[in-house]
Amino acid sequence: MACKADKMAKDFIYDKDISNIYQIQDNGIYLTMSDAAIMNNDCIKMLDHLVNDNKMKGIYVGINRPSDRIIEELETAGIDTGNIIFIDALTKTVSGNTANSDNRYFMNHINDLTELGILLSVTMKKMKDDQRFFVLIDSITTLLIYNDNNTVLKFLHYLSARFRIMKVNGIFVAFKSAKLEDFFSQVAVFCDDVVELDN
Repeated sequence: MACKADKMAKDFIYDKDISNIYQIQDNGIYLTMSDAAIMNNDCIKMLDHLVNDNKMKGIYVGINRPSDRIIEELETAGIDTGNIIFIDALTKTVSGNTANSDNRYFMNHINDLTELGILLSVTMKKMKDDQRFFVLIDSITTLLIYNDNNTVLKFLHYLSARFRIMKVNGIFVAFKSAKLEDFFSQVAVFCDDVVELDN
């Protein structure tokens, strides 16, 4: 019965065809574009593809939601969260009552890109013995609430360079916005491909 329940939960989450996600391959940098209302489900599908199908470990930078909620949703979808290190940009900003652990790091301030860069360096070093790992940032659109476009653009350019040097699979998640088309076109220059999750 447990297996059937797990399958039902997974089918509920996977009610949208996102075959484009299979464009994401090793050692590439991608900008993925999703509708805001279903972006969380698209992230779950990407992680299922990377962790379950491709047996990769990775780092999940959660800017939209607290890591407790993200972990709960991933486990419901049958994704092994033991293979993921979480950087939580939101929880400590809101509650302040958190402590880092082996696979979870909490940012002090959601708008501090320097702190985020340091935490990514720390966590990527922990992953260095794994030949295949990814960094998924959910989402770069939310970063623009707390920082101006040029600051975020420079930060993503810096990250993309780090990812290429370390041969990391980098995924910048964004939700579509007509007002940000120019920004996204500039981010796309740093990426190998833009994946439209709109099937």
